[in-house]
Amino acid sequence: MNRKLFVATQIVLVGLVGGAVGVSASRFSTAAVNAAPFSSGYSQTVPDGETAPAQDFQDVPVSNPFFGYLHSIYLAGIVSGYNCGGAGEPCVPPYNLPYYRPNSAVTRAQMSKYASLARSQPGININTDSSPQPIIARTTVGGGRAIEGDSVNGNGLHGVSSASDASGVFGQNTNGGFGVAGRSSGSGSAVFGDNNNAGGFAGTFNGNVRVVGTLSKSAGSFQIDDPIDPANKYLYHSFVESPDMMDLYNGNVTLDAKGEATVTMPAWFQALNRDFRYQLTPIGAPGPDLYVAQEIEGNSFKIAGGKADSKVSWQVTGIRQDPYAEQNRIPVEQDKPASEKGLYLNPELYGQPPSKSVVNAPNSAPPPTSGK
Repeated sequence: MNRKLFVATQIVLVGLVGGAVGVSASRFSTAAVNAAPFSSGYSQTVPDGETAPAQDFQDVPVSNPFFGYLHSIYLAGIVSGYNCGGAGEPCVPPYNLPYYRPNSAVTRAQMSKYASLARSQPGININTDSSPQPIIARTTVGGGRAIEGDSVNGNGLHGVSSASDASGVFGQNTNGGFGVAGRSSGSGSAVFGDNNNAGGFAGTFNGNVRVVGTLSKSAGSFQIDDPIDPANKYLYHSFVESPDMMDLYNGNVTLDAKGEATVTMPAWFQALNRDFRYQLTPIGAPGPDLYVAQEIEGNSFKIAGGKADSKVSWQVTGIRQDPYAEQNRIPVEQDKPASEKGLYLNPELYGQPPSKSVVNAPNSAPPPTSGK
Protein backbone atom coordinates (compact mmCIF):
# COMPACT_ATOMS: atom_id res chain seq x y z
CA MET A 1 0.00 0.00 0.00
CA ASN A 2 1.20 3.52 -0.78
CA ARG A 3 2.71 4.96 2.42
CA LYS A 4 0.63 8.15 2.28
CA LEU A 5 -2.53 6.08 1.82
CA PHE A 6 -1.49 3.76 4.69
CA VAL A 7 -0.94 6.69 7.07
CA ALA A 8 -4.20 8.35 5.99
CA THR A 9 -6.06 5.07 6.53
CA GLN A 10 -4.61 4.76 10.02
CA ILE A 11 -5.68 8.28 10.92
CA VAL A 12 -9.23 7.75 9.62
CA LEU A 13 -9.64 4.46 11.43
CA VAL A 14 -8.27 5.85 14.69
CA GLY A 15 -10.78 8.64 14.35
CA LEU A 16 -13.56 6.13 13.79
CA VAL A 17 -12.87 3.69 16.57
CA GLY A 18 -10.86 5.68 19.11
CA GLY A 19 -9.18 3.65 21.81
CA ALA A 20 -10.84 0.48 20.61
CA VAL A 21 -8.02 -0.22 18.17
CA GLY A 22 -5.70 -0.86 21.09
CA VAL A 23 -3.89 2.50 20.78
CA SER A 24 -3.51 4.27 24.08
CA ALA A 25 -4.22 7.97 24.33
CA SER A 26 -0.62 8.58 25.44
CA ARG A 27 0.56 8.10 21.85
CA PHE A 28 -1.20 11.29 20.82
CA SER A 29 -0.94 14.86 21.99
CA THR A 30 -3.97 15.69 24.10
CA ALA A 31 -4.07 19.02 22.30
CA ALA A 32 -4.73 17.16 19.08
CA VAL A 33 -7.41 14.82 20.35
CA ASN A 34 -9.17 16.64 23.15
CA ALA A 35 -12.92 17.00 23.12
CA ALA A 36 -12.98 20.80 22.92
CA PRO A 37 -14.39 20.96 19.35
CA PHE A 38 -17.33 18.83 20.42
CA SER A 39 -20.16 19.46 22.83
CA SER A 40 -19.41 17.82 26.17
CA GLY A 41 -23.02 17.98 27.23
CA TYR A 42 -25.37 17.78 24.26
CA SER A 43 -29.00 18.00 25.28
CA GLN A 44 -31.69 15.63 24.04
CA THR A 45 -35.15 14.99 25.42
CA VAL A 46 -35.72 11.42 26.49
CA PRO A 47 -39.16 9.76 26.68
CA ASP A 48 -39.63 10.41 30.38
CA GLY A 49 -38.96 14.13 29.91
CA GLU A 50 -35.54 14.08 31.53
CA THR A 51 -32.35 15.41 29.92
CA ALA A 52 -30.03 12.87 28.32
CA PRO A 53 -26.65 12.34 30.00
CA ALA A 54 -23.55 14.16 28.87
CA GLN A 55 -21.86 10.94 27.77
CA ASP A 56 -22.98 8.21 25.37
CA PHE A 57 -21.28 5.18 26.93
CA GLN A 58 -20.96 4.28 30.59
CA ASP A 59 -17.23 3.52 30.22
CA VAL A 60 -16.32 6.61 28.12
CA PRO A 61 -16.62 9.70 30.31
CA VAL A 62 -16.34 13.22 28.93
CA SER A 63 -12.79 13.37 30.30
CA ASN A 64 -11.68 10.61 27.91
CA PRO A 65 -9.40 12.22 25.29
CA PHE A 66 -11.24 10.27 22.58
CA PHE A 67 -14.68 11.28 23.80
CA GLY A 68 -15.15 13.87 21.04
CA TYR A 69 -14.47 11.35 18.28
CA LEU A 70 -16.71 8.69 19.82
CA HIS A 71 -19.49 11.18 20.49
CA SER A 72 -19.40 12.26 16.82
CA ILE A 73 -19.55 8.75 15.33
CA TYR A 74 -22.14 7.68 17.91
CA LEU A 75 -24.46 10.46 16.75
CA ALA A 76 -23.76 9.47 13.15
CA GLY A 77 -24.89 5.91 13.85
CA ILE A 78 -21.51 4.32 13.18
CA VAL A 79 -21.12 2.85 16.68
CA SER A 80 -23.76 1.86 19.23
CA GLY A 81 -21.91 -0.10 21.90
CA TYR A 82 -23.02 -3.09 23.97
CA ASN A 83 -26.13 -3.19 26.13
CA CYS A 84 -25.44 -2.97 29.82
CA GLY A 85 -26.07 -5.95 32.08
CA GLY A 86 -23.29 -8.21 30.89
CA ALA A 87 -20.42 -9.52 32.99
CA GLY A 88 -18.68 -6.62 34.66
CA GLU A 89 -20.94 -4.11 32.90
CA PRO A 90 -23.78 -3.30 35.30
CA CYS A 91 -26.66 -1.08 34.30
CA VAL A 92 -26.40 2.26 36.07
CA PRO A 93 -29.74 4.01 36.62
CA PRO A 94 -31.36 6.17 35.55
CA TYR A 95 -30.05 6.00 31.97
CA ASN A 96 -28.65 2.46 31.77
CA LEU A 97 -26.07 3.55 29.20
CA PRO A 98 -24.42 1.00 26.90
CA TYR A 99 -20.74 0.17 27.16
CA TYR A 100 -18.18 0.87 24.42
CA ARG A 101 -15.29 -1.29 25.75
CA PRO A 102 -12.68 1.23 24.53
CA ASN A 103 -9.68 -0.93 25.41
CA SER A 104 -10.88 -4.11 23.75
CA ALA A 105 -9.16 -5.41 20.63
CA VAL A 106 -10.96 -5.08 17.30
CA THR A 107 -11.12 -7.97 14.84
CA ARG A 108 -10.71 -7.53 11.11
CA ALA A 109 -14.40 -8.35 10.70
CA GLN A 110 -15.38 -5.64 13.17
CA MET A 111 -13.03 -3.20 11.46
CA SER A 112 -14.72 -3.86 8.12
CA LYS A 113 -18.08 -3.08 9.71
CA TYR A 114 -16.73 0.21 11.09
CA ALA A 115 -15.41 1.16 7.67
CA SER A 116 -18.61 0.12 5.89
CA LEU A 117 -20.86 2.10 8.26
CA ALA A 118 -18.63 5.15 7.98
CA ARG A 119 -18.48 4.85 4.20
CA SER A 120 -22.27 4.72 3.92
CA GLN A 121 -22.91 7.83 5.98
CA PRO A 122 -24.99 10.46 4.15
CA GLY A 123 -22.54 13.30 4.73
CA ILE A 124 -18.93 14.14 5.43
CA ASN A 125 -17.94 16.96 7.75
CA ILE A 126 -14.27 17.90 7.77
CA ASN A 127 -13.23 21.03 9.61
CA THR A 128 -9.56 21.95 9.60
CA ASP A 129 -7.54 25.11 10.02
CA SER A 130 -4.19 23.46 9.32
CA SER A 131 -4.52 21.78 5.92
CA PRO A 132 -5.08 23.68 2.64
CA GLN A 133 -6.47 20.46 1.11
CA PRO A 134 -8.63 18.65 3.69
CA ILE A 135 -10.06 16.40 0.97
CA ILE A 136 -8.07 14.95 -1.93
CA ALA A 137 -9.76 12.57 -4.34
CA ARG A 138 -8.10 10.94 -7.35
CA THR A 139 -8.98 8.32 -9.91
CA THR A 140 -7.09 6.97 -12.92
CA VAL A 141 -10.05 5.04 -14.30
CA GLY A 142 -11.22 6.19 -17.72
CA GLY A 143 -14.49 8.05 -17.41
CA GLY A 144 -14.25 7.87 -13.62
CA ARG A 145 -15.22 10.57 -11.14
CA ALA A 146 -12.88 11.56 -8.35
CA ILE A 147 -15.84 13.26 -6.65
CA GLU A 148 -19.49 12.85 -7.54
CA GLY A 149 -22.41 14.76 -6.06
CA ASP A 150 -26.00 13.63 -6.47
CA SER A 151 -28.99 15.38 -4.96
CA VAL A 152 -32.70 14.86 -5.55
CA ASN A 153 -33.99 18.14 -4.12
CA GLY A 154 -30.90 20.29 -3.57
CA ASN A 155 -27.44 20.96 -4.97
CA GLY A 156 -25.30 17.99 -5.88
CA LEU A 157 -22.20 20.03 -5.11
CA HIS A 158 -22.15 23.27 -3.15
CA GLY A 159 -19.03 25.40 -2.76
CA VAL A 160 -18.60 28.67 -0.90
CA SER A 161 -15.58 30.94 -0.67
CA SER A 162 -15.29 34.25 1.18
CA ALA A 163 -11.92 35.12 -0.35
CA SER A 164 -11.80 37.83 -3.01
CA ASP A 165 -9.21 35.93 -5.07
CA ALA A 166 -10.67 32.42 -4.83
CA SER A 167 -13.67 30.46 -6.09
CA GLY A 168 -16.51 28.56 -4.50
CA VAL A 169 -15.84 25.83 -7.05
CA PHE A 170 -12.62 25.61 -9.07
CA GLY A 171 -11.88 23.23 -11.90
CA GLN A 172 -8.67 22.77 -13.88
CA ASN A 173 -7.84 20.56 -16.84
CA THR A 174 -4.29 20.04 -18.05
CA ASN A 175 -4.91 17.79 -21.04
CA GLY A 176 -7.40 19.19 -23.52
CA GLY A 177 -10.63 18.52 -21.62
CA PHE A 178 -12.78 20.81 -19.50
CA GLY A 179 -11.93 22.44 -16.20
CA VAL A 180 -15.62 22.67 -15.36
CA ALA A 181 -18.37 20.99 -17.38
CA GLY A 182 -22.14 21.05 -17.12
CA ARG A 183 -24.84 19.02 -18.85
CA SER A 184 -28.61 19.36 -18.81
CA SER A 185 -30.85 16.56 -20.01
CA GLY A 186 -34.09 18.45 -19.39
CA SER A 187 -35.37 21.96 -19.93
CA GLY A 188 -32.92 23.51 -17.49
CA SER A 189 -29.47 25.01 -17.95
CA ALA A 190 -26.22 23.07 -17.95
CA VAL A 191 -24.42 26.03 -16.34
CA PHE A 192 -26.04 28.91 -14.49
CA GLY A 193 -24.41 32.12 -13.31
CA ASP A 194 -26.27 34.56 -11.09
CA ASN A 195 -25.09 37.97 -9.91
CA ASN A 196 -27.09 40.13 -7.53
CA ASN A 197 -24.45 42.84 -7.25
CA ALA A 198 -24.69 45.66 -9.80
CA GLY A 199 -20.91 45.94 -9.88
CA GLY A 200 -20.28 42.27 -10.60
CA PHE A 201 -20.81 39.79 -13.43
CA ALA A 202 -22.75 36.57 -13.73
CA GLY A 203 -19.88 35.26 -15.84
CA THR A 204 -16.34 36.36 -16.72
CA PHE A 205 -14.26 34.70 -19.43
CA ASN A 206 -10.58 35.53 -19.83
CA GLY A 207 -9.79 34.25 -23.31
CA ASN A 208 -11.62 33.10 -26.41
CA VAL A 209 -15.17 31.79 -26.01
CA ARG A 210 -16.87 29.30 -28.34
CA VAL A 211 -20.64 28.89 -28.49
CA VAL A 212 -21.91 25.99 -30.60
CA GLY A 213 -25.56 26.95 -30.77
CA THR A 214 -27.62 30.14 -30.68
CA LEU A 215 -26.69 32.98 -28.34
CA SER A 216 -29.59 35.03 -26.98
CA LYS A 217 -28.99 38.25 -25.04
CA SER A 218 -30.67 41.51 -24.05
CA ALA A 219 -27.88 43.68 -25.50
CA GLY A 220 -24.34 43.38 -26.74
CA SER A 221 -21.20 45.41 -27.30
CA PHE A 222 -17.45 45.24 -27.43
CA GLN A 223 -15.43 46.67 -24.56
CA ILE A 224 -11.80 47.67 -25.02
CA ASP A 225 -9.30 50.03 -23.47
CA ASP A 226 -9.98 53.43 -25.01
CA PRO A 227 -7.22 53.88 -27.65
CA ILE A 228 -6.73 57.56 -26.79
CA ASP A 229 -6.77 57.08 -22.99
CA PRO A 230 -6.27 53.36 -22.36
CA ALA A 231 -5.17 53.74 -18.74
CA ASN A 232 -8.31 55.58 -17.62
CA LYS A 233 -11.22 54.83 -19.97
CA TYR A 234 -13.06 52.00 -21.70
CA LEU A 235 -14.57 52.26 -25.19
CA TYR A 236 -17.83 50.51 -26.12
CA HIS A 237 -19.63 49.92 -29.42
CA SER A 238 -23.01 48.21 -29.73
CA PHE A 239 -23.58 45.26 -32.03
CA VAL A 240 -25.34 45.85 -35.36
CA GLU A 241 -28.42 43.63 -35.35
CA SER A 242 -31.40 42.85 -37.59
CA PRO A 243 -34.54 40.67 -37.50
CA ASP A 244 -32.86 38.43 -40.10
CA MET A 245 -29.74 36.31 -39.85
CA MET A 246 -28.01 38.98 -41.92
CA ASP A 247 -24.37 39.24 -42.99
CA LEU A 248 -22.93 42.61 -44.02
CA TYR A 249 -20.06 43.25 -46.46
CA ASN A 250 -18.61 46.52 -47.74
CA GLY A 251 -15.64 48.06 -49.44
CA ASN A 252 -14.38 50.66 -51.95
CA VAL A 253 -13.65 50.18 -55.63
CA THR A 254 -12.23 52.41 -58.39
CA LEU A 255 -14.17 52.47 -61.68
CA ASP A 256 -12.42 51.95 -65.01
CA ALA A 257 -12.38 54.28 -68.03
CA LYS A 258 -15.96 53.23 -68.85
CA GLY A 259 -17.16 54.07 -65.35
CA GLU A 260 -17.58 50.39 -64.51
CA ALA A 261 -16.13 47.88 -62.03
CA THR A 262 -16.59 44.26 -61.05
CA VAL A 263 -16.52 43.44 -57.33
CA THR A 264 -15.49 39.88 -56.57
CA MET A 265 -16.66 38.30 -53.33
CA PRO A 266 -15.11 35.27 -51.55
CA ALA A 267 -15.64 31.80 -53.01
CA TRP A 268 -18.02 30.82 -50.18
CA PHE A 269 -20.18 33.95 -50.53
CA GLN A 270 -23.15 32.53 -52.41
CA ALA A 271 -23.04 29.22 -50.56
CA LEU A 272 -23.49 31.19 -47.34
CA ASN A 273 -25.90 33.95 -48.42
CA ARG A 274 -29.06 34.71 -50.40
CA ASP A 275 -31.52 37.64 -50.81
CA PHE A 276 -28.85 40.23 -51.54
CA ARG A 277 -29.30 43.97 -51.04
CA TYR A 278 -26.98 46.66 -52.39
CA GLN A 279 -25.94 50.23 -51.62
CA LEU A 280 -23.61 52.37 -53.77
CA THR A 281 -22.15 55.74 -52.75
CA PRO A 282 -19.96 57.82 -55.11
CA ILE A 283 -16.92 59.39 -53.46
CA GLY A 284 -15.47 62.80 -54.46
CA ALA A 285 -18.21 63.82 -56.90
CA PRO A 286 -21.91 63.15 -57.57
CA GLY A 287 -22.80 59.98 -59.43
CA PRO A 288 -26.48 60.27 -60.32
CA ASP A 289 -26.32 57.49 -62.90
CA LEU A 290 -24.48 54.97 -60.71
CA TYR A 291 -26.21 51.59 -60.54
CA VAL A 292 -25.75 47.85 -60.08
CA ALA A 293 -25.42 46.60 -63.64
CA GLN A 294 -25.18 42.90 -62.76
CA GLU A 295 -26.39 41.33 -59.53
CA ILE A 296 -24.31 38.73 -57.74
CA GLU A 297 -23.57 35.77 -59.94
CA GLY A 298 -20.56 33.52 -59.62
CA ASN A 299 -19.69 35.35 -56.40
CA SER A 300 -19.32 38.78 -58.05
CA PHE A 301 -21.44 41.79 -59.04
CA LYS A 302 -20.92 44.65 -61.52
CA ILE A 303 -21.18 48.41 -61.01
CA ALA A 304 -21.76 50.81 -63.95
CA GLY A 305 -22.93 54.35 -64.75
CA GLY A 306 -20.20 56.13 -62.84
CA LYS A 307 -17.56 58.62 -63.89
CA ALA A 308 -14.31 57.25 -65.28
CA ASP A 309 -11.65 56.57 -62.66
CA SER A 310 -13.98 57.68 -59.85
CA LYS A 311 -14.22 55.91 -56.49
CA VAL A 312 -17.33 54.14 -55.22
CA SER A 313 -18.13 52.84 -51.74
CA TRP A 314 -20.32 49.75 -51.84
CA GLN A 315 -22.26 47.67 -49.32
CA VAL A 316 -23.93 44.29 -49.79
CA THR A 317 -26.01 42.36 -47.28
CA GLY A 318 -27.17 38.76 -47.47
CA ILE A 319 -29.31 36.39 -45.43
CA ARG A 320 -27.58 33.25 -44.22
CA GLN A 321 -28.63 30.03 -45.92
CA ASP A 322 -26.09 27.60 -44.53
CA PRO A 323 -27.46 24.33 -43.05
CA TYR A 324 -27.30 25.52 -39.45
CA ALA A 325 -29.12 28.77 -40.22
CA GLU A 326 -31.80 26.97 -42.23
CA GLN A 327 -32.50 24.65 -39.31
CA ASN A 328 -32.27 27.28 -36.59
CA ARG A 329 -33.99 30.46 -37.76
CA ILE A 330 -34.32 33.02 -34.97
CA PRO A 331 -37.96 33.98 -34.39
CA VAL A 332 -38.54 37.75 -34.39
CA GLU A 333 -41.51 37.58 -32.02
CA GLN A 334 -43.09 34.68 -30.22
CA ASP A 335 -45.39 33.95 -27.30
CA LYS A 336 -43.76 33.12 -24.00
CA PRO A 337 -44.22 29.51 -22.90
CA ALA A 338 -46.92 28.93 -20.31
CA SER A 339 -44.35 28.57 -17.52
CA GLU A 340 -42.94 32.05 -18.26
CA LYS A 341 -46.12 34.02 -18.91
CA GLY A 342 -46.49 36.83 -16.40
CA LEU A 343 -42.73 36.79 -15.83
CA TYR A 344 -40.03 39.11 -17.20
CA LEU A 345 -36.38 39.02 -18.21
CA ASN A 346 -36.00 42.44 -16.57
CA PRO A 347 -38.93 42.86 -14.15
CA GLU A 348 -37.50 46.04 -12.62
CA LEU A 349 -37.89 47.85 -15.97
CA TYR A 350 -41.63 47.27 -15.84
CA GLY A 351 -42.17 48.10 -12.19
CA GLN A 352 -42.27 44.45 -11.16
CA PRO A 353 -40.56 42.82 -8.16
CA PRO A 354 -37.58 40.44 -8.53
CA SER A 355 -39.93 37.51 -7.86
CA LYS A 356 -41.38 38.12 -11.33
CA SER A 357 -38.08 37.27 -13.02
CA VAL A 358 -37.98 34.49 -15.62
CA VAL A 359 -34.48 33.63 -14.45
CA ASN A 360 -34.75 32.16 -10.97
CA ALA A 361 -31.46 31.40 -9.28
CA PRO A 362 -31.04 27.77 -8.26
CA ASN A 363 -31.02 26.97 -4.58
CA SER A 364 -27.82 28.52 -3.26
CA ALA A 365 -28.55 28.13 0.42
CA PRO A 366 -25.97 26.15 2.41
CA PRO A 367 -26.89 22.55 3.12
CA PRO A 368 -28.93 21.99 6.27
CA THR A 369 -27.05 21.13 9.43
CA SER A 370 -27.65 17.85 11.15
CA GLY A 371 -30.46 17.90 13.64
CA LYS A 372 -28.69 15.36 15.84
